[in-house]
Order: sequence, then C-alpha cells, then structure tokens
Amino acid sequence: DFLKANYHYSDPDGDAESGTIFIWYRSSTAEGIYTEIPDETTSQYTVPGADYSNYFKVKVAPVDVNGFVGDTATSDPYYVELLQQEQ
Repeated sequence: DFLKANYHYSDPDGDAESGTIFIWYRSSTAEGIYTEIPDETTSQYTVPGADYSNYFKVKVAPVDVNGFVGDTATSDPYYVELLQQEQ
C-alpha cells in the first residue's frame, strides 16, 4: 500500500515546477505529535507493515525552476488501518 500527495501547482509568474519538496509525518493519534519520516521526500510513500495503524500527514513546499519556494501546505491526517486477512 502507498499514500500519494495530491496537490495542484501554480505559479503567479508562470514558472515551471522543479524540485517540489515533500515531507511525510506519522503519529499514533490524529491529534498527536507527528514525527518526520526520515528519507521520505517524494510525492508517494510506501507504507511498510510497521507503519499500519498510524496517522500520516504530508507537507508540500512548491519550488519553481528559479529555486523560489512557495507557500507550504500540510494535509489533514490520514489513517492507515491494518486489515486482517481471511484465512
């Protein structure tokens, strides 16, 4: 299973996107303290077994071709549940 950051990039000067920054976070509760997941810097996060039954957020910082970083946005919490497989 994986999570994917869905976002819309726009630039007031019409500059192309290049190098947008993604930071993934996890917490055991929706309103708890979120800790950064190391080395997860792409728009998609593959959820390993140990991360099931946790909440996740992603912060997106858009970057244009000139290196300008726009306003960041952070997602709402998303819960990934471990489902029991039928035997």
